[in-house]
Amino acid sequence: MRQHPRARALEAHREAKRKLFAYVKQATGVEMDLNVLTLGFARRATAYKRPHLLFHDIDRLLRIAEKGKIQVIYAGKAHPHDDNGKKLIQGIYGYGDKLKGWVQVVFLPGYNMDTALKLVSGVDIWLNTPLRPLEASGTSGMKAAHNGVLNFSVLDGWWIEGHIEGSQGGPSEGRQRSPRHRAKPTPTTPPTCTGNLRASSSRPTTTPTRTLGPR
Repeated sequence: MRQHPRARALEAHREAKRKLFAYVKQATGVEMDLNVLTLGFARRATAYKRPHLLFHDIDRLLRIAEKGKIQVIYAGKAHPHDDNGKKLIQGIYGYGDKLKGWVQVVFLPGYNMDTALKLVSGVDIWLNTPLRPLEASGTSGMKAAHNGVLNFSVLDGWWIEGHIEGSQGGPSEGRQRSPRHRAKPTPTTPPTCTGNLRASSSRPTTTPTRTLGPR
């Protein structure tokens, strides 16, 4: 019997997810759940790309995880002279330790093109959180879309013109166009945001009110 195209696409994605998780276990020793919604973030580690933004409101993240399990896979490298980028990677490892037993967070070492291919085809949602209007393009999100992976992205770079809401994914903030006519700021510290992913240049000053530990 001929298989429906949607069913074939879903099975192809599930197979890509299996291959990604096998690689994650090989590289980190962490075994991820094939049936859990998996977010992916992989690109150069630098302040304006805000890889840590997901962890800005830990209590909110935990409330989301209580409604439906999520797990996150990170990868990337910082420029040798980008100290802030290196600190961002260290911070992700720290959040992974704090959230253990609640939200599975892994960081894949040795980021390269082969790792990127596994990620853009194997995760369920591609996360993109740059500080507008600094994202020039965002080719990793294009590759994810070509592999049938949904994008959850700030409206910047290619996503402004490329997204079809309800089809490839949606914006992570309001529909306001990226103000590219403005002078581009140069962030000197890893920027964060408040609320619904709107840009801010300060670090979070609050600490999680919930005590984290194994469930």
